[in-house]
Amino acid sequence: VAGLETSLPLMLTAVKEERLTLERLIKMMATNPRQIFKLPLQPDTHIEVDIEDEYTITNEMMHSKCGWTPFAGRQVVGRVQRVVLRGQEVYNQGQVTAEPGSGKVFIV
Repeated sequence: VAGLETSLPLMLTAVKEERLTLERLIKMMATNPRQIFKLPLQPDTHIEVDIEDEYTITNEMMHSKCGWTPFAGRQVVGRVQRVVLRGQEVYNQGQVTAEPGSGKVFIV
């Protein structure tokens, strides 16, 4: 999904710039989508983020098939370090570790 990889760093940058609270970000990116789509809580699912890491977004760091982002060149804060989904690590230090096709189909 285009924009998904950059959404959290962009939002964390807004938090750092005091344009958004961390509590509001959590509601916007986790709590509300879970409620809207009636998703169950997944206690064995989490992300680890270095909220101090400042960097510039580049097209080369994108993992999506499109291979580019309209946010290239933008300075942001907050780099995802690790993602655990349903108890399985799927991302670690910039590398997707999930097997292709290991996701679940989600139909609303």
